[in-house]
Amino acid sequence: TLSGEVAQPIGDPQAEWFATGASAAVGLHRPLSDWLLVGLRLQIGMLQDGDPPSTVGLVDPGAGGFGSLTLGLRVRWLTRSEDRRRGVGPFVDLGAGPALTGDLLRLSLAVGIGWGFAVGPIDLSPTVRLLQIVETEDELEDRDARVLLFGIELCLLDARGQGQLPVAPSDRDHDGVIDAEDAC
Repeated sequence: TLSGEVAQPIGDPQAEWFATGASAAVGLHRPLSDWLLVGLRLQIGMLQDGDPPSTVGLVDPGAGGFGSLTLGLRVRWLTRSEDRRRGVGPFVDLGAGPALTGDLLRLSLAVGIGWGFAVGPIDLSPTVRLLQIVETEDELEDRDARVLLFGIELCLLDARGQGQLPVAPSDRDHDGVIDAEDAC
């Protein structure tokens, strides 16, 4: 999957210090069952410079950047059985992994919802995600960073609901004649 998103910081102090930005992501999902997929998602984003900090002594951070690599689960439900392996219908994503914000490595948590629509050979999914970067050590600001992401996901290289792969005909005696047509 490929995603483009508008990134909006929510909650202080990030909503004060940064303005709306953008992010891009690439993901790879593998089905574990008809309704459950496991995947990796690599995301990078930038937030525009916002107002300077109102706290005396804090330096204006300027624009902000972030990156994350999450291992996650995608749950699909209410999807017709012939479409289960396609990127169509509703889904929920849950993920966690390392995030880089500035030069700090932190834990990131992500949750997202989306709904995919088949558009010719591809699937497009409007999505809403929340990315939370957990603050563990900062003495000046101990609140987590949260970014709300609104975007479009493009699903490529999907199985497209083709069902099961054909089973190769059996030739147990290895004589070159398939068992269904073999006389022995």
